[in-house]
Amino acid sequence: MYQSIENFVSERTKEDIEKVEDMAYKLMSVRDIAILLGYAPAMLTMVVRDEVNAVAEAYYRGKARRVLEMHEQEIELAGSGSAQAMENLHGFLNKMEAAEE
Repeated sequence: MYQSIENFVSERTKEDIEKVEDMAYKLMSVRDIAILLGYAPAMLTMVVRDEVNAVAEAYYRGKARRVLEMHEQEIELAGSGSAQAMENLHGFLNKMEAAEE
């Protein structure tokens, strides 16, 4: 069976964690990250779902950094008159407001 989440995380180096963040920033799936780094995909999935450890935080930080850049691009496109970008921004705003309730 798999080791505990705590043991898995404690065995990761700072470089390992940075690689996870970088790959998440590049929009790699958890499964693909695990395969590329030589981890069991099911184990990395459990670690990321746990959300309260350094590996999961790195994964979500990398993903959030990319989402931020994508939102910034949408804002620029909307400012240039893109109807699709405006529609996307309304969707982003609705998602934000739903999360605040």
